[in-house]
Amino acid sequence: MNIKKIQEMLYKQYLRDAKDKIFNPHGDVGDLAELAMIGCEEVGEAIVGIRKKLGLGDLKEECGDILARTLNFMSRKGIDAESALALVHAKNVKRNRKGLFIEGAEQ
Repeated sequence: MNIKKIQEMLYKQYLRDAKDKIFNPHGDVGDLAELAMIGCEEVGEAIVGIRKKLGLGDLKEECGDILARTLNFMSRKGIDAESALALVHAKNVKRNRKGLFIEGAEQ
């Protein structure tokens, strides 16, 4: 399954009622609340799992939650995840930041 299809699927799963003020797609309050949930709640749960040594299964689930919520946010804002990742990849290759990408693995 490609990223675009995953984005569409997640957007439908996380779709909220238009009356939901926190997640209202119009305005900064919903954006800030959603980003705070990703950064504080989801990443926080991953950190707790690592500290408590809950194992790779827990970390896998929490990383999945982070990705799912991030992809949903991007979809809601009309940001194509594939092009965003390609942009970041191109910037990092240009910077030649060793350790982020394996030499010769570019496509």
